Amino acid sequence: MLRFDIPPVHANVTRLEALITTTVCAIALLGFPYLLPLIALMGLIRGFFGPHRCPSHRVFTALMTRMGIAGRRENAGAKMFANKILFFAAGVASVLYFMGVSLWVVPTVALLIFSSLEWIFSFCVACWAYGFWYKKFPPKKKLDTTKIGPQPTQPQVAQFPEYWDLKRDDIVNKENPILRSYILNQGKGAAA
Repeated sequence: MLRFDIPPVHANVTRLEALITTTVCAIALLGFPYLLPLIALMGLIRGFFGPHRCPSHRVFTALMTRMGIAGRRENAGAKMFANKILFFAAGVASVLYFMGVSLWVVPTVALLIFSSLEWIFSFCVACWAYGFWYKKFPPKKKLDTTKIGPQPTQPQVAQFPEYWDLKRDDIVNKENPILRSYILNQGKGAAA
């Protein structure tokens, strides 16, 4: 599902973040998995609160935009989904490692592979799965386009019931001076 309430993300900034994830996972597999909670935290912030709230994303966006290499802008919905998966996988890997279970390697290798695909080929597996899911199972709630724009609320209708079905000229000619003044000066500032 596309997210228009979240600012779009730059493609190359996302690829840089995937490179950082790949690097941290490689370092973890080489014997230093203490950095896994860091990428879990980054996934938490970018996935659940939005990329625009992540300090590292903001720094990378500012630097790469200034250098002119930020890339095209993409919708943040699928990238947020990918970061939620990053949060869960890195969180599970961290918990398993700190519990002393050697299975922490499995989610770390999965993150290494998927983040490598993102930064090398710009192919986001989680974004593809996200799009496939919403194509197969679209949301049931549809937007009612017949009611776009301000609608009268019940108190407004109850206050002036006789005016809602009249034309503008009919309303202006009614006896209510406040309503007449409002309609005549609508869009011109204060009522006369």
